Formats: sequence, structure tokens, C-alpha cells
Amino acid sequence: MLSNNDIKKAVANATGTHWITDSSEGYGRGSLVLKVTKGAKGTTAAWYVVWTPAGKIKRHRLGSLGELDAKEAREAYRDFDLSAPGAERALVGGTVLQLFEAYLATLQERGARSVDQLRRILVTGQSAVVKCWPADKQAGEITPGDVALILQRIHMDGKKRQADATRTAIAAAFNWGIQSRYDYTDSRARDWQIQVSPVAEIKKDRSSKKARDRHLSVPEMRAVWNYQNAIAGDALRLILCCGQRVLETLRIEGRDVDLDERTWTMPAEKTKGGQYSHTVPLPEQAVEILTRLKAQHGDGYLFPAKGSKSCPHISLTSVNRATSRVPGAEPFQARDLRRTWKTRTGDAGIEIVIRDRIQQHVMTTTSNKFYDRYDYLKEKREGMALWEKFLNNNVVND
Repeated sequence: MLSNNDIKKAVANATGTHWITDSSEGYGRGSLVLKVTKGAKGTTAAWYVVWTPAGKIKRHRLGSLGELDAKEAREAYRDFDLSAPGAERALVGGTVLQLFEAYLATLQERGARSVDQLRRILVTGQSAVVKCWPADKQAGEITPGDVALILQRIHMDGKKRQADATRTAIAAAFNWGIQSRYDYTDSRARDWQIQVSPVAEIKKDRSSKKARDRHLSVPEMRAVWNYQNAIAGDALRLILCCGQRVLETLRIEGRDVDLDERTWTMPAEKTKGGQYSHTVPLPEQAVEILTRLKAQHGDGYLFPAKGSKSCPHISLTSVNRATSRVPGAEPFQARDLRRTWKTRTGDAGIEIVIRDRIQQHVMTTTSNKFYDRYDYLKEKREGMALWEKFLNNNVVND
């Protein structure tokens, strides 16, 4: 269901006409949608019931957003009589926007972390895919040429990675539309009239993702350690100490840290995989950083954002911006520090298996994946003791 904030954002960011699904009653029972239109005289929004008797889409206007709030519109929707002949037939067809909204809502319910990024690419972003096609464009009418034209424009602007991400997002949405066609467990499922994904014939640009191999030298590590920046500097130093992913580091809260046990335990929902919690033993240098941050911020976010309602911690962009200002280091990104940790901990004498365990890299053997539930905390502590010594001798006290 749409929240009040969702509705406000849809009205404030309207361009052209958009149909946004609030809720649906399953096959043939119709959907409640909000039609938002931005015209020359301003933006209007109205609630509609949309249903498909005999395979043909019908709409009935319930009232404007000013006349009915979301709660009143839902009540009117539930009371609406869908007794037209054939109303019990499965929903057939739907616009590209309806497909994208249904796909994103499904991801949201599953707790997918990529949903916000996909929503920007497909629906809400300045160059969102839906804005490239007419509002009433049916999902089943999209051709490979329609998709290729969008990707070509992005690629010609020199945005290879963005073009690849857009291709992936469109493919995922259309594949969901095909695969969920007869999924009776999903109230959003319908026959979108998509015979073949329009992305199937568009080959992937393998050159768009070039693997990075940048890792910092010991003198550059010293430059990062001595970098004077109140918030970003501590984040960079903590990544250098612990070797964790940048976003996992930025999400750290005081309640995740046990200073007595010298451990940082990430809840499962904060890890990349989202399945298991992850415990990182802390070297003394990290304990010093976290002791100071906990004294300042308590159990809350230790890298809090200032004045941001959408994100509680400082952004990846702000941290990467800080890396460009580190004197004595060649250009690097925050994520390169994780690669630096993996490389230099080898110099410190930590075995690769323990380095992988500390960094929560996926273990793909059957034994590791299905049977081994040992936490390896003792071995990880021994490894971190070697890293603590390396940092003292080469980075911190040099």
C-alpha cells in the first residue's frame, strides 16, 4: 500500500501521467490506483478502480486525492461493485508502469536491498525508464528496439555502467512478469501479454564492468590513517582496520559493538547476504576509534547523517568524496581499502582462509555451505592480532 510519503513524492515529482497501484484483490477483482498527472495548469491526482472484465481494461473514477485520502479511497474501492460480466477472469495486460510497480512491490515485500536503486532506474529517477515511453504503453508492446534505443542514449553519454545497470533492471522486471504469470500465490500476478523478454536479444556489454585491482601501498595507508576529517576519516580508518564492506561499515551502530569482548557483530539484515550475522574481532586500533565514537553517539549510528531523513548514516558518496582529498595517496575509492586489507593482511601472515572468514566471503563448498556452523572466532582473533601488530609497526606508529 502507498504511504502518505509515497503519495506526496509521486505528486511532487510528477512528470506527465503515471498510474500508481495502491492495492489489488487478485485475479479479476480489480486494483485501486492513483492517477497522477502533471499538466500546464499544475498537478492533479485521482483515485480509480481498474479491472478487467472479459479481458478488457475498465476504469472507474472514485474521486480526487483532495476528496478522498488513501484510507477513504481504500474503503470506496472495497465497496465498489465489480459485477460486470467476466469480472472473475484473470487480469490481462497492463502498462509498463504497472509492471514495474508490481515488480518493485514484490521485491519490497521480500526485503530486497536493491529495491530503492531499481526504483530510481525504472520509475522515479530523472532518467527513469518509464519516462521514455508513453504513460499508457503496454508492457506486452515493448520491443527489443525500444529498449536498445534507451540503452544507446545512455551509452553514448559515456555512462557505460549505468547502461548496463538499466539493461539488468529492465530484464529483471520483464522476466518477473513472465515467470509470475500463473503464480497463484502472488496477488499481483497477471498475464502481462509478454511473450518474450524484450531484453533477451540485447547482448550484455562485458566492457562496462572492469574489475578494479587498486590497493594502497603502506605509505598510502599511513596517509589515510593521518587524514584529518571528523567523520569520513574515522570511517576510512575503520575499513582499514577491519576490512569490511563500505556500506556495512557506515551502517555500524553502537549497539553492534562489544568493547569488553572487542567484537563487532553485524545483524543479518546489515550484511550483504542478509542471512547470517557476522562477528568481526577488533584490533586495538579499531577499539580506540569505536570507544570514542560510542562515547559520542551511544547505541545509535556511529556515522550519522546530518539532517537526512532518507538515510540515517553518511552516504557512500560523501566518503568517496573524502578519498579524493587524502594528501599523499593516489586517487582511490573507499572500497579499495577492503582490497588493501585483503592484500596487506597476507603480508602480515594471516592465512587466506581466515582472511576470507573475517571479510565474510562466501564459502562455496558443500561442507561450508550446508554443514559447517563453527564460528571461527578464535582463529579470527589470532589473525587480527597479527594485523594489529602490522598496523602498529608499519602504519600507526611509523
